[in-house]
Amino acid sequence: QAEDGIRDLVRSRGLGDVYKRQETFLLVKGGQIPQVPRTRAHVYTAGGYSTGTRSESWIEGVNERQVAVSMQGVYAFRDLGGHGLLEADDLPRLVLERADTARGALGMIGDLLARHGFGTSSIPGAEGTVSMAVADPHEGLSLINISEPPRPY
Repeated sequence: QAEDGIRDLVRSRGLGDVYKRQETFLLVKGGQIPQVPRTRAHVYTAGGYSTGTRSESWIEGVNERQVAVSMQGVYAFRDLGGHGLLEADDLPRLVLERADTARGALGMIGDLLARHGFGTSSIPGAEGTVSMAVADPHEGLSLINISEPPRPY
């Protein structure tokens, strides 16, 4: 450490530098999935309204690997049958914390959705579709995520 109090540059190991290491990732709907051993440092903007377990919504940002994510959604306030654990506000945070590339981010999201299911929102009765743009310095990709289809009557 320098005498003037300025520290030498130390690479961040992600949220683990700031917070006590968590064994699980807390989902907006209150469920939990296993946390990865190392998370990425990131910056983001968010809407300041609460949904589920979070005080922020509609996160967009970029992580230390230069993976950027943004999200848009359309909601229908009726039950469309999306009752999975993951919801729209979980996905960008997971990308920012875990992704090394845009392509890797979409693969990770696909794996998580296959394992845990998707319901667009934790707001009662709000279901719909979410589109996400994920980019890194080499490519940009998009994902359109729709809640599980309604069951036939």
